[in-house]
Amino acid sequence: MLMNGIIFSIINTFGIIYARMVKENQQSVQNVAFKTSWVGSVNIGVLFSMSFAPIIIKDRIGLRSMAIFGAVFGSSGLILSGFVIQLEYLYVTFGIMLGIGMAFLYNPSLIILADYFDRRIGLANGLVTFGSALFSVVMSLVLPIVLSHFGVKYTLISIGVLFFTLIFPALTFKPLQKENAKAKSSPVCRKKIIKILCKTTVWKNKTFVIWVLLLGLMGFGVFIPAVHMVKHSKDNFADYNADLLITVMQISSGASRLIFGRISDIKSFNRIYMQQIALFVYGVGTSCIPFINNFILLAIVAGILGVGDGIIVLLVGPIIFDIVGPTYASEGIGWFFVIATIPVLLGPPTAGIYIYFIIYMHSIQNKSFRIFISGPIGRLYCCTR
Repeated sequence: MLMNGIIFSIINTFGIIYARMVKENQQSVQNVAFKTSWVGSVNIGVLFSMSFAPIIIKDRIGLRSMAIFGAVFGSSGLILSGFVIQLEYLYVTFGIMLGIGMAFLYNPSLIILADYFDRRIGLANGLVTFGSALFSVVMSLVLPIVLSHFGVKYTLISIGVLFFTLIFPALTFKPLQKENAKAKSSPVCRKKIIKILCKTTVWKNKTFVIWVLLLGLMGFGVFIPAVHMVKHSKDNFADYNADLLITVMQISSGASRLIFGRISDIKSFNRIYMQQIALFVYGVGTSCIPFINNFILLAIVAGILGVGDGIIVLLVGPIIFDIVGPTYASEGIGWFFVIATIPVLLGPPTAGIYIYFIIYMHSIQNKSFRIFISGPIGRLYCCTR
């Protein structure tokens, strides 16, 4: 719960840091919204793409050592981010280094659950993933205060110190199944890597193939509200505290994880159907944001998005366990993150450059040409401006 909390509170509240980064760099960096959004996107993309690496080396070094490495490497990236002068260097420190550290923590935190839980895996996963909502609520309240007093530099250093403390929960990672700690020789290791990468067992399962490909596409839009909603609110509802949107979203997300985690363990409920409904609700909620001209309504939509987000994230692990079984669950989880990498990586920057494009269209004097080019979403955005 601590690992999920700290990892995903950083991701979920990046929109708050993003808004401050944009403000600090808007005079010196051209197209700052697009370039800054890449910082968060690279981080998420590396987290997802590198989540397969722990599966390959878990028998060689063990889950505990992997998690400790993730805590040290990720915290180093955050602390170094505080000393970065040029925005693009954050792609390496905050994006790549922190992303790798997160991957080496997050994937083992899911794998270890299958060793300890079976009948109540949904509830266990709900309690674990509840950490991300709980910490995100706290972070959304604390971050604006820390940023206003100390700026981005010391905020990132402080988060890096917090991330380093994940060494301590990493020490509790003791699998019940014996790990193959004697796999030391490089030829054996190479054969194991090739065997895992070429393994086709999960891809012979048609249900898994359809589910993982379609859910992977979900990544394109799922992080856009978390990155851009705060900035969008500050632009359109300056009299309100936009940071509260993240708080509302994470409170509802946390509550839904606890409630639906327990419900998902009831045999009469189909977990895949539950997740599909949540995805539909999340998509509709996101699509409604350009139409909203009232902050209270926007906060309500943020709450609805939180419920959808909680159910989506909560059920990833249990559904994979259901489809491929506990034996191939770690491979299934790894492939899910690999498939979702590109959509997750491209989502927020695509939204950022589209917003920049709409603003540019809004500045064109010829109104009919502007509306023709920017389309209905552009018209809505221009109206809210």
